[in-house]
Amino acid sequence: LRQAPAYHTRRAMEYHTIYTDLNPVETEWDELQRKHGNLPDKPRRAPAPKWTPAEDATPSCRPDEDAIDVMDNTDDIQALRDMEDDEAVQDSRFLEAYRQERLMQLQASATGRGSDPSVATFGSLQHVQGSEFIKEVTEASQGAWVVCHLYKDAVEECGILNQCLGALAAQYSSTKFVKIVSTQCIPDFDDRFLPTLLLYKDGKCVSQVARALDNWGGKETSVERVALGLKGCDPGICCEDEAGLRVEQEMVRRILEERLEKDEGDEDSDFD
Repeated sequence: LRQAPAYHTRRAMEYHTIYTDLNPVETEWDELQRKHGNLPDKPRRAPAPKWTPAEDATPSCRPDEDAIDVMDNTDDIQALRDMEDDEAVQDSRFLEAYRQERLMQLQASATGRGSDPSVATFGSLQHVQGSEFIKEVTEASQGAWVVCHLYKDAVEECGILNQCLGALAAQYSSTKFVKIVSTQCIPDFDDRFLPTLLLYKDGKCVSQVARALDNWGGKETSVERVALGLKGCDPGICCEDEAGLRVEQEMVRRILEERLEKDEGDEDSDFD
């Protein structure tokens, strides 16, 4: 037989692809041949290398130490409430739980009721968004009174009432005081009825007070008059402990003095 030229062999190899299996299937014939020594022993597979994280990798759940330092070093209850919208707090369950715990500590120390965790304490006039109404008003009224002020910045009486409610929130920390833009709470709410108060208890709106300042002294109202007006709606809105009674007695005394001064001024004007 004539041997094929070498270049013919090379050209044949160029037009053919030989596929080999990296892990060929072992047949019974192969096993028998290995048993009799006709084939070499099957090579053992090298173990896969162990996975190890990169040296610069850091755990994603590591708490933000800067945020914790801010919470530890602040005594401002409203500042802690505002941190709820912080991106770092929203992305970390640990920071949110830490914020809630720190908030409860400050509220308890502000009212001296740390020994009784069953008593809800607040202490400031809180601004809420329309999307937070159910959580901050309806659900929060389970076990505590919630006074919700529907307001608008353009209405002068609303600004006056907000100042009074802020002072009352500090005095009556067992009652929650919140404010919300009227149209965020009730779409198309008529500004003629502002300021309006919604009084919530046990998940229900117990009372509504439209144009609240009309019967509470108008633009000349005071913290004392607003407090007595709220208690006129329901005596349980403000706390009835000994400290609360002393505050109420002082309010009544101031109102009587104001009325007496006004009456004396009217009498002097009559003589003039």
